[in-house]
Amino acid sequence: AQYHNLTLNVQGNLFRNAGTYDQYNNLLLPVVSEFSRDTRRRFRTQSYDVNGSYTRTFEQKRREWSVLAQHTRNRNVQFYGLDQFQGHTEANEAKTYREESDNLARNLETTLQTDYAHPFSETALLETGAKAILRRVSSDFDVRTSPSLRILDPVFNSLRSNLFDYRQDVLSAYGTYGFSASKKVSFKLGARLENTRVDGSFQQRQTENSGVEQNYTNLLPNLSVSYQPGDPKKPGQTLRLAY
Repeated sequence: AQYHNLTLNVQGNLFRNAGTYDQYNNLLLPVVSEFSRDTRRRFRTQSYDVNGSYTRTFEQKRREWSVLAQHTRNRNVQFYGLDQFQGHTEANEAKTYREESDNLARNLETTLQTDYAHPFSETALLETGAKAILRRVSSDFDVRTSPSLRILDPVFNSLRSNLFDYRQDVLSAYGTYGFSASKKVSFKLGARLENTRVDGSFQQRQTENSGVEQNYTNLLPNLSVSYQPGDPKKPGQTLRLAY
């Protein structure tokens, strides 16, 4: 339509990788130790991004309303498993240790925004808007190890496993009013209010947990004065004072 503009974009990504690694170790200090390791690794990541916008214009010049939305998701899965052997041999009877690990990580971010501009005259314009950014990050890291030389099947190791969870929400709104006092002097004044909430926790199994929690609000006023010494109808120099 004449006064309506709608856009939508979707994109995604999928990636996988796998490999094996052989390692030989010969330690002389503090004691002589000789062993080899056979490691298997797998990695898989998938993500997508969806964003769209809607803009509504009007017959009145400089009057406009817009809405923007975006959602991004990323998911990673990493795995490794290793078998350790005495010396160079990789025979099952020489196996002395096994270890496995899974790590699932997620990252989500959502943005919502709206803006509106309303002219009261050719030299006076009111601009308002609001925005929200929502972030979620998490990681689940599990490690399984051989409990002893006799029992090689890996079991869950709580001392080496952990959970991480983080969220951040930012909500903001602004308003700005600009007007001209004369052909050469114009003013713009307004304010932005922003609230941020943070909640994060890091949990290592069977140990003391740690985290962060914050909730704070900022008010940011702004004022600017512009002076154009030359002819306003022609490009030239402009002196601006802003706070």
